[in-house]
Amino acid sequence: MEVTVDNWKLGLEEVKKAVQGAGFISIDAEFTGLGSRSTVLANTAQCVYDGIRSDVNNYPVIQLGICAVHFDERLNEWLAKPFNFYVLPKSVHFPETAFNPLLERTFSFDASSIRFLQQHGFDFGKMFNSGVSYLNITDEAIIREKYTTKLKALRIPKHIKPEDKAYLDDFQKNVEEWMSGVKGSGTSADSEKPVFEFETSKSSVQRKLVYEFLESHDPQVSFVQDPFADSSSQSKIIRLKYHPDKGDSLGLTVSERKLLEELDCILSDFRGIRTLFDILIEAKLSLVVHNGFYDLCKVVSQFHCDLPESIKEWKTLVHGLFPCVIDTKRLARVLNDRVVQESLDKAGTGLADSVESLKKRLSATKTASMPVLRDEFGKYNDESSIHEAGYDAFLTAQLLLLMVAHDTNLPNPELAAVLHGSLKSNRFLSTFSNQLPVTRCLTTSWIDLSTEAEDISHFLNGGKVLHVTGDSCANNMRKVVSRLTSKSEASVRMTWSSSEPECHVFISRAKSSVDSNGNSNAHAIDDLVKSIVELCATHQWACKSLDPTDFHQNRQDHLHSKKRRLTDSPT
Repeated sequence: MEVTVDNWKLGLEEVKKAVQGAGFISIDAEFTGLGSRSTVLANTAQCVYDGIRSDVNNYPVIQLGICAVHFDERLNEWLAKPFNFYVLPKSVHFPETAFNPLLERTFSFDASSIRFLQQHGFDFGKMFNSGVSYLNITDEAIIREKYTTKLKALRIPKHIKPEDKAYLDDFQKNVEEWMSGVKGSGTSADSEKPVFEFETSKSSVQRKLVYEFLESHDPQVSFVQDPFADSSSQSKIIRLKYHPDKGDSLGLTVSERKLLEELDCILSDFRGIRTLFDILIEAKLSLVVHNGFYDLCKVVSQFHCDLPESIKEWKTLVHGLFPCVIDTKRLARVLNDRVVQESLDKAGTGLADSVESLKKRLSATKTASMPVLRDEFGKYNDESSIHEAGYDAFLTAQLLLLMVAHDTNLPNPELAAVLHGSLKSNRFLSTFSNQLPVTRCLTTSWIDLSTEAEDISHFLNGGKVLHVTGDSCANNMRKVVSRLTSKSEASVRMTWSSSEPECHVFISRAKSSVDSNGNSNAHAIDDLVKSIVELCATHQWACKSLDPTDFHQNRQDHLHSKKRRLTDSPT
Protein backbone atom coordinates (compact mmCIF):
# COMPACT_ATOMS: atom_id res chain seq x y z
CA MET A 1 0.00 0.00 0.00
CA GLU A 2 1.47 3.33 -1.05
CA VAL A 3 1.02 6.19 1.43
CA THR A 4 1.45 9.94 0.81
CA VAL A 5 -0.09 13.03 2.39
CA ASP A 6 -3.16 12.44 0.22
CA ASN A 7 -4.09 9.22 2.05
CA TRP A 8 -2.01 9.68 5.19
CA LYS A 9 -4.81 9.21 7.76
CA LEU A 10 -6.13 6.12 6.01
CA GLY A 11 -2.63 4.69 5.69
CA LEU A 12 -1.91 5.29 9.37
CA GLU A 13 -5.10 3.46 10.39
CA GLU A 14 -4.21 0.54 8.13
CA VAL A 15 -0.75 0.33 9.72
CA LYS A 16 -2.32 0.26 13.20
CA LYS A 17 -4.57 -2.65 12.18
CA ALA A 18 -1.73 -4.53 10.50
CA VAL A 19 0.66 -4.13 13.43
CA GLN A 20 -1.93 -5.17 16.02
CA GLY A 21 -2.23 -8.63 14.52
CA ALA A 22 1.39 -9.06 13.41
CA GLY A 23 4.01 -11.50 14.65
CA PHE A 24 6.90 -9.36 13.45
CA ILE A 25 7.58 -6.30 11.30
CA SER A 26 10.34 -5.61 8.78
CA ILE A 27 11.56 -2.22 7.58
CA ASP A 28 13.70 -0.76 4.82
CA ALA A 29 14.56 2.77 3.75
CA GLU A 30 15.83 4.71 0.73
CA PHE A 31 18.02 7.81 1.13
CA THR A 32 19.21 10.78 -0.92
CA GLY A 33 22.73 9.38 -0.52
CA LEU A 34 24.97 7.38 1.78
CA GLY A 35 27.35 10.14 2.81
CA SER A 36 31.12 10.04 2.84
CA ARG A 37 32.59 6.54 2.90
CA SER A 38 36.19 6.29 4.06
CA THR A 39 38.46 3.91 2.16
CA VAL A 40 40.35 3.25 5.41
CA LEU A 41 38.97 0.76 7.91
CA ALA A 42 37.63 2.32 11.11
CA ASN A 43 39.33 1.19 14.30
CA THR A 44 36.15 0.56 16.30
CA ALA A 45 32.38 0.50 15.89
CA GLN A 46 32.34 3.91 17.62
CA CYS A 47 34.39 5.33 14.74
CA VAL A 48 31.92 3.90 12.20
CA TYR A 49 29.04 5.37 14.22
CA ASP A 50 30.77 8.77 14.39
CA GLY A 51 30.96 8.82 10.59
CA ILE A 52 27.25 8.05 10.21
CA ARG A 53 26.26 10.55 12.89
CA SER A 54 28.35 13.36 11.40
CA ASP A 55 26.18 13.60 8.27
CA VAL A 56 23.01 11.85 9.39
CA ASN A 57 20.87 14.87 8.43
CA ASN A 58 22.61 15.55 5.12
CA TYR A 59 21.22 12.49 3.35
CA PRO A 60 17.76 11.85 4.84
CA VAL A 61 15.29 9.00 4.42
CA ILE A 62 12.95 9.86 1.53
CA GLN A 63 11.10 6.55 1.40
CA LEU A 64 10.26 4.24 4.30
CA GLY A 65 9.03 0.68 3.86
CA ILE A 66 7.21 -1.30 6.55
CA CYS A 67 5.92 -4.86 6.25
CA ALA A 68 3.73 -6.41 8.96
CA VAL A 69 3.67 -10.22 8.85
CA HIS A 70 1.40 -12.60 10.76
CA PHE A 71 0.52 -16.28 10.61
CA ASP A 72 -3.10 -17.19 9.87
CA GLU A 73 -3.79 -20.45 11.69
CA ARG A 74 -7.08 -21.01 9.88
CA LEU A 75 -5.50 -20.74 6.43
CA ASN A 76 -2.15 -22.18 7.57
CA GLU A 77 -0.25 -19.45 5.74
CA TRP A 78 1.77 -16.30 6.36
CA LEU A 79 0.10 -13.03 5.40
CA ALA A 80 2.16 -9.91 4.63
CA LYS A 81 0.98 -6.30 4.57
CA PRO A 82 3.68 -4.03 3.12
CA PHE A 83 3.45 -0.23 3.18
CA ASN A 84 5.52 2.26 1.18
CA PHE A 85 5.74 5.82 2.57
CA TYR A 86 7.08 8.76 0.58
CA VAL A 87 8.91 11.06 3.01
CA LEU A 88 9.69 14.76 2.55
CA PRO A 89 12.02 16.81 4.81
CA LYS A 90 9.96 20.00 5.31
CA SER A 91 10.87 23.27 6.98
CA VAL A 92 8.44 24.27 9.76
CA HIS A 93 6.73 27.63 9.24
CA PHE A 94 4.18 29.36 11.46
CA PRO A 95 1.83 31.70 9.55
CA GLU A 96 1.65 35.38 10.37
CA THR A 97 4.68 35.60 12.60
CA ALA A 98 7.79 37.70 12.40
CA PHE A 99 10.21 34.81 12.83
CA ASN A 100 9.84 32.27 10.05
CA PRO A 101 10.94 29.55 9.69
CA LEU A 102 10.91 27.86 13.09
CA LEU A 103 12.90 24.96 11.64
CA GLU A 104 14.84 25.13 8.38
CA ARG A 105 15.78 21.86 6.71
CA THR A 106 18.57 21.59 4.16
CA PHE A 107 19.81 18.32 2.71
CA SER A 108 22.02 16.94 -0.03
CA PHE A 109 21.60 14.63 -3.01
CA ASP A 110 24.25 12.15 -4.07
CA ALA A 111 24.23 11.96 -7.88
CA SER A 112 24.85 8.20 -8.08
CA SER A 113 22.17 7.43 -5.47
CA ILE A 114 19.59 9.59 -7.22
CA ARG A 115 20.39 8.01 -10.58
CA PHE A 116 20.05 4.56 -9.02
CA LEU A 117 16.64 5.39 -7.50
CA GLN A 118 15.43 6.97 -10.73
CA GLN A 119 16.44 3.89 -12.71
CA HIS A 120 14.28 1.81 -10.38
CA GLY A 121 11.18 3.95 -10.72
CA PHE A 122 11.45 6.31 -7.74
CA ASP A 123 8.96 9.17 -8.25
CA PHE A 124 10.75 12.35 -7.09
CA GLY A 125 7.76 14.45 -8.16
CA LYS A 126 5.57 12.48 -5.79
CA MET A 127 8.12 12.89 -2.99
CA PHE A 128 8.25 16.69 -3.31
CA ASN A 129 4.53 17.17 -3.94
CA SER A 130 3.01 14.54 -1.66
CA GLY A 131 5.73 13.33 0.72
CA VAL A 132 4.82 12.99 4.41
CA SER A 133 6.72 15.26 6.78
CA TYR A 134 8.41 14.29 10.05
CA LEU A 135 9.45 15.98 13.26
CA ASN A 136 11.47 14.17 15.92
CA ILE A 137 11.24 14.78 19.67
CA THR A 138 14.42 16.87 19.79
CA ASP A 139 13.34 19.19 16.95
CA GLU A 140 9.89 19.71 18.48
CA ALA A 141 11.35 20.68 21.86
CA ILE A 142 13.73 23.15 20.16
CA ILE A 143 10.87 24.69 18.16
CA ARG A 144 8.73 25.16 21.27
CA GLU A 145 11.54 26.76 23.22
CA LYS A 146 12.49 28.99 20.29
CA TYR A 147 8.90 30.05 19.68
CA THR A 148 8.16 30.78 23.35
CA THR A 149 11.36 32.79 23.74
CA LYS A 150 10.61 34.87 20.66
CA LEU A 151 7.03 35.48 21.76
CA LYS A 152 8.30 36.97 25.00
CA ALA A 153 10.96 38.96 23.16
CA LEU A 154 8.29 40.65 21.04
CA ARG A 155 6.82 42.29 24.17
CA ILE A 156 9.86 44.47 24.74
CA PRO A 157 9.66 47.70 22.70
CA LYS A 158 12.38 47.95 20.11
CA HIS A 159 13.01 51.62 20.93
CA ILE A 160 13.14 52.22 24.68
CA LYS A 161 15.06 54.97 26.46
CA PRO A 162 17.88 53.87 28.80
CA GLU A 163 16.17 55.38 31.86
CA ASP A 164 12.88 53.61 31.06
CA LYS A 165 14.66 50.27 30.57
CA ALA A 166 16.55 50.73 33.85
CA TYR A 167 13.24 51.39 35.66
CA LEU A 168 11.64 48.28 34.10
CA ASP A 169 14.66 46.07 34.89
CA ASP A 170 14.61 47.21 38.54
CA PHE A 171 10.86 46.59 38.80
CA GLN A 172 11.18 43.09 37.24
CA LYS A 173 13.94 42.21 39.69
CA ASN A 174 11.80 43.23 42.70
CA VAL A 175 8.75 41.30 41.48
CA GLU A 176 10.75 38.15 40.75
CA GLU A 177 12.37 38.25 44.19
CA TRP A 178 8.92 38.58 45.74
CA MET A 179 7.55 35.73 43.62
CA SER A 180 10.43 33.48 44.63
CA GLY A 181 9.64 34.20 48.26
CA VAL A 182 5.87 33.65 48.16
CA LYS A 183 6.10 30.44 46.12
CA GLY A 184 8.56 29.08 48.64
CA SER A 185 6.45 30.11 51.66
CA GLY A 186 3.30 28.29 50.48
CA THR A 187 0.96 31.29 50.67
CA SER A 188 -2.64 30.08 50.34
CA ALA A 189 -4.92 31.12 47.50
CA ASP A 190 -7.59 32.54 49.85
CA SER A 191 -5.23 34.78 51.81
CA GLU A 192 -6.61 38.30 52.09
CA LYS A 193 -3.28 39.90 52.88
CA PRO A 194 -1.80 41.95 49.97
CA VAL A 195 1.52 40.26 49.42
CA PHE A 196 3.18 42.98 47.41
CA GLU A 197 2.30 46.64 47.12
CA PHE A 198 4.12 49.41 45.25
CA GLU A 199 3.72 52.87 43.80
CA THR A 200 4.26 53.23 40.07
CA SER A 201 6.29 55.90 38.35
CA LYS A 202 4.67 59.16 37.30
CA SER A 203 5.92 58.55 33.77
CA SER A 204 3.13 57.22 31.56
CA VAL A 205 5.67 55.31 29.44
CA GLN A 206 7.11 53.56 32.48
CA ARG A 207 3.63 52.77 33.84
CA LYS A 208 2.73 51.24 30.46
CA LEU A 209 5.86 49.06 30.58
CA VAL A 210 4.92 47.91 34.08
CA TYR A 211 1.35 46.99 33.06
CA GLU A 212 2.55 45.06 30.00
CA PHE A 213 5.01 43.16 32.15
CA LEU A 214 2.39 42.27 34.78
CA GLU A 215 -0.13 41.12 32.17
CA SER A 216 2.30 38.60 30.77
CA HIS A 217 4.58 37.72 33.67
CA ASP A 218 2.77 34.90 35.49
CA PRO A 219 -0.88 33.75 35.35
CA GLN A 220 -0.62 32.85 39.07
CA VAL A 221 -0.30 36.56 39.91
CA SER A 222 -3.15 39.06 39.75
CA PHE A 223 -2.80 42.83 40.18
CA VAL A 224 -5.24 45.64 40.99
CA GLN A 225 -4.99 49.37 41.51
CA ASP A 226 -5.82 50.71 44.95
CA PRO A 227 -9.40 52.10 44.61
CA PHE A 228 -8.86 54.50 47.51
CA ALA A 229 -5.71 56.08 46.08
CA ASP A 230 -5.68 59.73 45.06
CA SER A 231 -7.12 59.72 41.53
CA SER A 232 -5.47 63.02 40.70
CA SER A 233 -1.99 61.60 41.31
CA GLN A 234 -0.02 60.59 38.25
CA SER A 235 1.50 57.63 40.10
CA LYS A 236 -0.65 54.62 41.01
CA ILE A 237 -0.71 52.16 43.93
CA ILE A 238 -0.64 48.57 42.67
CA ARG A 239 -1.26 45.41 44.72
CA LEU A 240 -0.14 41.93 43.60
CA LYS A 241 -1.64 38.66 44.85
CA TYR A 242 -0.45 35.07 44.38
CA HIS A 243 -2.91 32.36 43.18
CA PRO A 244 -1.26 28.90 43.31
CA ASP A 245 -4.44 27.18 42.06
CA LYS A 246 -4.23 28.82 38.62
CA GLY A 247 -1.26 26.77 37.45
CA ASP A 248 1.60 27.95 35.28
CA SER A 249 1.40 28.76 31.55
CA LEU A 250 5.05 29.56 30.85
CA GLY A 251 4.49 33.22 31.72
CA LEU A 252 2.51 33.91 28.52
CA THR A 253 -0.40 36.25 27.98
CA VAL A 254 -3.81 34.95 26.93
CA SER A 255 -3.17 35.89 23.30
CA GLU A 256 0.27 34.32 23.41
CA ARG A 257 -1.11 31.11 24.87
CA LYS A 258 -3.63 31.03 22.04
CA LEU A 259 -0.78 31.30 19.52
CA LEU A 260 0.99 28.46 21.31
CA GLU A 261 -2.13 26.30 20.98
CA GLU A 262 -2.15 27.05 17.25
CA LEU A 263 1.51 26.00 17.15
CA ASP A 264 0.50 22.70 18.78
CA CYS A 265 -1.88 22.03 15.89
CA ILE A 266 0.80 22.80 13.32
CA LEU A 267 3.39 20.61 15.04
CA SER A 268 0.84 17.79 15.27
CA ASP A 269 0.54 17.87 11.47
CA PHE A 270 4.30 18.05 10.98
CA ARG A 271 5.03 15.02 13.21
CA GLY A 272 3.91 12.79 10.35
CA ILE A 273 6.19 9.75 10.12
CA ARG A 274 7.10 10.10 13.79
CA THR A 275 3.49 9.17 14.64
CA LEU A 276 3.96 6.04 12.53
CA PHE A 277 7.27 5.26 14.22
CA ASP A 278 5.63 5.61 17.65
CA ILE A 279 3.11 2.93 16.62
CA LEU A 280 5.97 0.55 15.80
CA ILE A 281 7.70 1.32 19.11
CA GLU A 282 4.56 0.74 21.17
CA ALA A 283 3.89 -2.60 19.44
CA LYS A 284 7.14 -4.08 20.86
CA LEU A 285 7.28 -6.64 18.04
CA SER A 286 10.43 -8.19 16.64
CA LEU A 287 11.94 -5.72 14.15
CA VAL A 288 13.56 -7.32 11.10
CA VAL A 289 16.18 -5.51 8.98
CA HIS A 290 18.79 -6.47 6.40
CA ASN A 291 22.25 -5.06 7.09
CA GLY A 292 20.38 -2.53 9.19
CA PHE A 293 22.96 -0.60 11.25
CA TYR A 294 22.95 2.38 8.88
CA ASP A 295 19.16 2.22 8.38
CA LEU A 296 18.45 2.18 12.10
CA CYS A 297 20.76 5.14 12.73
CA LYS A 298 18.87 7.11 10.07
CA VAL A 299 15.29 6.25 11.03
CA VAL A 300 15.89 6.74 14.78
CA SER A 301 17.47 10.14 14.10
CA GLN A 302 14.70 11.35 11.78
CA PHE A 303 11.64 9.83 13.39
CA HIS A 304 12.44 9.64 17.10
CA CYS A 305 15.26 11.81 18.48
CA ASP A 306 18.74 13.13 17.68
CA LEU A 307 21.48 10.53 17.94
CA PRO A 308 23.53 10.46 21.17
CA GLU A 309 27.28 10.96 20.96
CA SER A 310 28.36 7.44 21.92
CA ILE A 311 27.41 4.16 20.29
CA LYS A 312 26.95 2.77 23.80
CA GLU A 313 24.09 5.24 24.41
CA TRP A 314 22.72 4.55 20.93
CA LYS A 315 22.59 0.81 21.57
CA THR A 316 20.74 1.39 24.85
CA LEU A 317 18.30 3.72 23.07
CA VAL A 318 17.54 1.32 20.21
CA HIS A 319 17.27 -1.70 22.51
CA GLY A 320 14.76 0.22 24.63
CA LEU A 321 12.68 1.08 21.56
CA PHE A 322 12.90 -2.38 19.95
CA PRO A 323 13.87 -5.14 22.43
CA CYS A 324 14.24 -7.71 19.64
CA VAL A 325 16.01 -6.72 16.40
CA ILE A 326 16.78 -9.43 13.84
CA ASP A 327 19.23 -8.67 11.05
CA THR A 328 18.96 -11.18 8.20
CA LYS A 329 22.53 -10.56 7.04
CA ARG A 330 23.87 -11.36 10.50
CA LEU A 331 21.45 -14.30 10.77
CA ALA A 332 22.99 -15.85 7.64
CA ARG A 333 26.40 -15.72 9.32
CA VAL A 334 25.19 -17.14 12.64
CA LEU A 335 23.24 -20.01 11.06
CA ASN A 336 26.37 -20.82 9.05
CA ASP A 337 24.40 -22.83 6.51
CA ARG A 338 26.25 -23.53 3.28
CA VAL A 339 23.14 -23.25 1.07
CA VAL A 340 22.05 -19.95 2.63
CA GLN A 341 25.54 -18.45 2.61
CA GLU A 342 26.26 -19.38 -0.99
CA SER A 343 22.91 -17.97 -2.12
CA LEU A 344 23.60 -14.64 -0.45
CA ASP A 345 27.24 -14.47 -1.56
CA LYS A 346 26.43 -15.21 -5.20
CA ALA A 347 23.59 -12.73 -5.25
CA GLY A 348 25.75 -9.94 -3.86
CA THR A 349 24.01 -7.33 -1.74
CA GLY A 350 20.74 -7.12 -3.68
CA LEU A 351 17.79 -8.28 -1.59
CA ALA A 352 15.72 -9.41 -4.57
CA ASP A 353 18.62 -11.49 -5.94
CA SER A 354 19.26 -13.01 -2.52
CA VAL A 355 15.63 -14.05 -2.03
CA GLU A 356 15.29 -15.40 -5.58
CA SER A 357 18.53 -17.36 -5.31
CA LEU A 358 17.51 -18.84 -1.98
CA LYS A 359 14.06 -19.77 -3.32
CA LYS A 360 15.66 -21.75 -6.13
CA ARG A 361 18.10 -23.50 -3.79
CA LEU A 362 15.29 -24.46 -1.43
CA SER A 363 12.65 -25.27 -4.06
CA ALA A 364 12.95 -28.99 -3.42
CA THR A 365 12.25 -28.64 0.30
CA LYS A 366 8.92 -28.24 2.08
CA THR A 367 10.23 -25.59 4.41
CA ALA A 368 10.27 -22.66 1.97
CA SER A 369 7.15 -20.95 3.33
CA MET A 370 6.50 -17.57 1.70
CA PRO A 371 4.12 -14.83 2.88
CA VAL A 372 1.01 -14.16 0.80
CA LEU A 373 -0.15 -10.72 -0.38
CA ARG A 374 -3.89 -10.03 -0.55
CA ASP A 375 -6.31 -7.27 -1.59
CA GLU A 376 -4.78 -3.78 -1.60
CA PHE A 377 -1.37 -5.24 -0.72
CA GLY A 378 -1.09 -7.25 -3.96
CA LYS A 379 1.08 -4.68 -5.77
CA TYR A 380 4.26 -6.59 -4.89
CA ASN A 381 3.14 -9.93 -6.35
CA ASP A 382 5.42 -9.15 -9.29
CA GLU A 383 9.04 -7.92 -9.18
CA SER A 384 8.53 -4.55 -10.88
CA SER A 385 9.09 -2.62 -7.64
CA ILE A 386 12.67 -3.67 -6.85
CA HIS A 387 14.44 -1.13 -4.60
CA GLU A 388 11.18 0.48 -3.53
CA ALA A 389 11.35 0.62 0.26
CA GLY A 390 8.02 -1.14 0.80
CA TYR A 391 8.99 -3.97 -1.56
CA ASP A 392 12.43 -4.34 0.03
CA ALA A 393 10.79 -4.54 3.48
CA PHE A 394 8.61 -7.34 2.07
CA LEU A 395 11.71 -9.09 0.69
CA THR A 396 13.40 -8.81 4.09
CA ALA A 397 10.43 -10.60 5.67
CA GLN A 398 10.64 -13.32 3.01
CA LEU A 399 14.36 -13.76 3.58
CA LEU A 400 13.82 -14.24 7.32
CA LEU A 401 11.12 -16.86 6.80
CA LEU A 402 13.18 -18.73 4.20
CA MET A 403 16.29 -18.93 6.38
CA VAL A 404 14.56 -19.81 9.65
CA ALA A 405 12.25 -22.36 8.00
CA HIS A 406 15.22 -24.00 6.29
CA ASP A 407 17.31 -24.06 9.47
CA THR A 408 14.60 -25.32 11.84
CA ASN A 409 12.74 -27.52 9.33
CA LEU A 410 9.55 -26.68 11.23
CA PRO A 411 6.04 -26.60 9.74
CA ASN A 412 4.25 -23.25 9.68
CA PRO A 413 2.46 -23.41 13.09
CA GLU A 414 5.64 -24.31 14.99
CA LEU A 415 7.63 -21.78 12.96
CA ALA A 416 5.12 -19.09 13.88
CA ALA A 417 5.56 -19.97 17.56
CA VAL A 418 9.32 -19.50 17.18
CA LEU A 419 9.15 -16.11 15.45
CA HIS A 420 6.30 -14.76 17.60
CA GLY A 421 7.95 -15.71 20.88
CA SER A 422 9.68 -13.41 23.35
CA LEU A 423 13.45 -13.35 23.76
CA LYS A 424 13.29 -14.49 27.39
CA SER A 425 11.52 -17.73 26.51
CA ASN A 426 12.90 -18.29 23.00
CA ARG A 427 16.32 -19.90 22.87
CA PHE A 428 16.42 -19.86 19.08
CA LEU A 429 15.75 -16.11 18.79
CA SER A 430 18.24 -15.25 21.52
CA THR A 431 21.14 -16.79 19.57
CA PHE A 432 21.06 -14.22 16.78
CA SER A 433 18.80 -11.32 17.78
CA ASN A 434 20.09 -7.81 18.53
CA GLN A 435 23.25 -8.37 16.49
CA LEU A 436 23.89 -5.89 13.68
CA PRO A 437 26.66 -6.30 11.08
CA VAL A 438 29.20 -3.47 10.91
CA THR A 439 31.13 -2.92 7.69
CA ARG A 440 34.58 -1.41 7.21
CA CYS A 441 35.55 -1.83 10.87
CA LEU A 442 38.84 -3.40 11.88
CA THR A 443 38.06 -4.66 15.38
CA THR A 444 34.54 -6.00 14.99
CA SER A 445 32.20 -7.33 12.33
CA TRP A 446 29.02 -6.86 14.39
CA ILE A 447 27.63 -5.06 17.42
CA ASP A 448 25.37 -6.34 20.18
CA LEU A 449 22.45 -4.02 21.01
CA SER A 450 21.66 -5.86 24.24
CA THR A 451 24.92 -5.00 26.01
CA GLU A 452 26.69 -1.76 26.86
CA ALA A 453 30.10 -3.39 26.56
CA GLU A 454 32.44 -2.29 23.77
CA ASP A 455 32.00 -4.55 20.75
CA ILE A 456 35.54 -5.86 20.54
CA SER A 457 35.47 -8.75 23.04
CA HIS A 458 34.24 -11.27 20.46
CA PHE A 459 36.97 -10.00 18.15
CA LEU A 460 39.88 -9.98 20.60
CA ASN A 461 38.93 -13.37 21.99
CA GLY A 462 41.02 -15.74 19.90
CA GLY A 463 41.66 -13.21 17.12
CA LYS A 464 44.98 -12.82 15.34
CA VAL A 465 46.76 -9.75 13.97
CA LEU A 466 49.44 -10.15 11.29
CA HIS A 467 51.75 -7.33 10.22
CA VAL A 468 52.88 -7.94 6.64
CA THR A 469 55.58 -5.90 4.89
CA GLY A 470 56.89 -6.18 1.34
CA ASP A 471 56.51 -4.79 -2.17
CA SER A 472 52.87 -4.77 -3.40
CA CYS A 473 51.81 -6.82 -0.37
CA ALA A 474 48.57 -4.87 0.26
CA ASN A 475 47.14 -5.19 -3.27
CA ASN A 476 48.03 -8.85 -3.62
CA MET A 477 46.94 -9.70 -0.10
CA ARG A 478 43.46 -8.21 -0.67
CA LYS A 479 42.90 -10.46 -3.69
CA VAL A 480 44.09 -13.61 -1.95
CA VAL A 481 42.33 -12.94 1.35
CA SER A 482 38.98 -12.63 -0.41
CA ARG A 483 39.46 -16.07 -1.95
CA LEU A 484 40.66 -17.66 1.30
CA THR A 485 37.85 -16.18 3.40
CA SER A 486 35.10 -17.56 1.16
CA LYS A 487 36.30 -21.07 2.02
CA SER A 488 36.92 -20.44 5.72
CA GLU A 489 34.83 -20.17 8.88
CA ALA A 490 36.92 -17.16 9.91
CA SER A 491 36.57 -13.53 8.89
CA VAL A 492 39.33 -11.20 7.72
CA ARG A 493 39.68 -7.44 7.66
CA MET A 494 42.66 -5.43 6.45
CA THR A 495 44.15 -2.00 6.83
CA TRP A 496 47.01 -0.63 4.78
CA SER A 497 49.05 2.48 4.13
CA SER A 498 49.07 4.25 0.79
CA SER A 499 52.61 5.45 1.40
CA GLU A 500 54.22 2.38 3.00
CA PRO A 501 54.64 -1.18 1.62
CA GLU A 502 52.78 -2.78 4.53
CA CYS A 503 49.36 -3.98 5.70
CA HIS A 504 47.75 -5.35 8.84
CA VAL A 505 45.56 -8.44 8.58
CA PHE A 506 43.11 -9.07 11.40
CA ILE A 507 41.48 -12.51 11.59
CA SER A 508 38.54 -13.42 13.81
CA ARG A 509 35.77 -15.99 14.08
CA ALA A 510 32.78 -14.07 12.67
CA LYS A 511 30.48 -17.04 12.22
CA SER A 512 29.09 -19.56 14.69
CA SER A 513 31.35 -21.77 16.78
CA VAL A 514 30.33 -24.89 14.85
CA ASP A 515 30.20 -25.66 11.15
CA SER A 516 27.19 -26.88 9.16
CA ASN A 517 27.91 -30.48 10.24
CA GLY A 518 27.98 -29.60 13.94
CA ASN A 519 31.76 -29.81 14.25
CA SER A 520 33.83 -27.20 16.07
CA ASN A 521 35.47 -24.62 13.82
CA ALA A 522 37.89 -23.28 16.44
CA HIS A 523 40.69 -24.35 14.09
CA ALA A 524 39.45 -21.96 11.35
CA ILE A 525 41.55 -18.99 12.52
CA ASP A 526 44.72 -21.06 12.80
CA ASP A 527 44.14 -22.59 9.35
CA LEU A 528 43.70 -19.16 7.78
CA VAL A 529 46.80 -17.78 9.54
CA LYS A 530 48.78 -20.73 8.23
CA SER A 531 47.60 -20.05 4.66
CA ILE A 532 48.55 -16.36 4.90
CA VAL A 533 51.99 -17.15 6.35
CA GLU A 534 52.62 -19.57 3.48
CA LEU A 535 51.52 -16.88 1.01
CA CYS A 536 53.97 -14.39 2.56
CA ALA A 537 56.81 -16.92 2.32
CA THR A 538 56.03 -17.47 -1.37
CA HIS A 539 56.20 -13.71 -2.10
CA GLN A 540 59.12 -13.17 0.30
CA TRP A 541 57.09 -10.80 2.49
CA ALA A 542 57.88 -10.41 6.17
CA CYS A 543 55.00 -11.57 8.39
CA LYS A 544 54.88 -10.87 12.13
CA SER A 545 52.16 -11.81 14.63
CA LEU A 546 50.96 -9.04 16.99
CA ASP A 547 48.94 -9.20 20.19
CA PRO A 548 45.34 -8.09 19.32
CA THR A 549 44.81 -6.18 22.58
CA ASP A 550 48.09 -4.28 22.26
CA PHE A 551 47.44 -3.57 18.60
CA HIS A 552 43.97 -2.21 19.36
CA GLN A 553 45.31 0.02 22.15
CA ASN A 554 48.15 1.32 19.97
CA ARG A 555 45.70 2.28 17.22
CA GLN A 556 43.47 4.03 19.76
CA ASP A 557 46.44 5.98 21.13
CA HIS A 558 47.48 6.92 17.59
CA LEU A 559 43.98 8.19 16.74
CA HIS A 560 43.73 10.20 19.97
CA SER A 561 47.15 11.70 19.35
CA LYS A 562 46.18 12.63 15.78
CA LYS A 563 42.94 14.19 17.02
CA ARG A 564 44.81 16.26 19.60
CA ARG A 565 47.26 17.51 16.97
CA LEU A 566 44.36 18.62 14.75
CA THR A 567 42.62 20.30 17.68
CA ASP A 568 45.74 22.08 18.93
CA SER A 569 46.93 23.23 15.51
CA PRO A 570 46.48 26.98 14.79
CA THR A 571 43.67 27.88 12.37
